[in-house]
Amino acid sequence: MKPIYQTSGADRSANGNCFQACLATLLDKRLTAVPNFLADLKNGELLSDPTLQMMKTWLKGVGCGGYIEFGFNLPIHAVMAHMHEQSPECFYILTGLTREGKVHSVVCRGNRVVHDPATSPGNCVLARQCGDGFYRVGFLLYGTV
Repeated sequence: MKPIYQTSGADRSANGNCFQACLATLLDKRLTAVPNFLADLKNGELLSDPTLQMMKTWLKGVGCGGYIEFGFNLPIHAVMAHMHEQSPECFYILTGLTREGKVHSVVCRGNRVVHDPATSPGNCVLARQCGDGFYRVGFLLYGTV
């Protein structure tokens, strides 16, 4: 897994491309080879069904079965402990809010952040749940869905 770093940060009007960088990292692709599916959303806006469908269609086109996301209304350490207990070797995208209140995504495996696309490896800047009260945990699906 080659870490890919984001090239734009979130501001009050638009998302940065941390999620795009997480996908690129997991798919072993250049950042420019992965669409920024969240580019037109406001910072913190939930993925709409059309956006999810567009993302799933693109993922299937590059040999990935799709993407699924779950929400956890737990402290971050509890979310990561649960992920480690259930799927210790599985990579996933964890999304929450930074200390500044910006939505941010990182790549995790088990109970560790293995790539933060905004900082050096191993640093997690997530401080609390998203505005809806949930951390989001997303998985790339392989095979046919």
